[in-house]
Amino acid sequence: MRKIIVLYGPPGVGKLTVAKELSKKTKFKIFHNHLVSDLLSNFFDFGTEEFAEKFSYLWTYLFKEILKNKDEGLIITLVYGLQTLEGKNDKDFFLKIKNKGEKNESEVFFVKLECSEEEIKKRIVSKSRKKYKKLTSPFALEKIRKKYNIDNKVPFLESIVIDTTKMNPSQVAKKILTVI
Repeated sequence: MRKIIVLYGPPGVGKLTVAKELSKKTKFKIFHNHLVSDLLSNFFDFGTEEFAEKFSYLWTYLFKEILKNKDEGLIITLVYGLQTLEGKNDKDFFLKIKNKGEKNESEVFFVKLECSEEEIKKRIVSKSRKKYKKLTSPFALEKIRKKYNIDNKVPFLESIVIDTTKMNPSQVAKKILTVI
């Protein structure tokens, strides 16, 4: 049975880095949230209703198409509380992932990555984040945190919680593989 691993957590916690390590160990494909977000941000203002609507539509369409492949697994990176317009539809969005995955004969695992505040502040300014057009400003992160619940665990789904503060990406990937 195919496995879908949904890595979520705030910016700087290591979602993409861990996804790459998981992919190396499993050969699972990565569906990184920035793939859709970066494309749409060229045409629509991030944070607007129009952007959120298009993001949800395009992301869901691509997810359905990906599920048609019979690949062994998929790794998804997301930020709970921010994926849809002001997080208002995140519950529906995350439940859609679970339900569509299970309908397509997949086991879906939600993994919340956490990290100490001190470590996130170090990671957020890393040069590697600029390459992927990711958030690199601690000030911007604080503004997002005040407006959205990006540090929360998905309250309506079972999640595995892993603190990445003192672990390297390979260790986090190995831990995930031992619990799924």
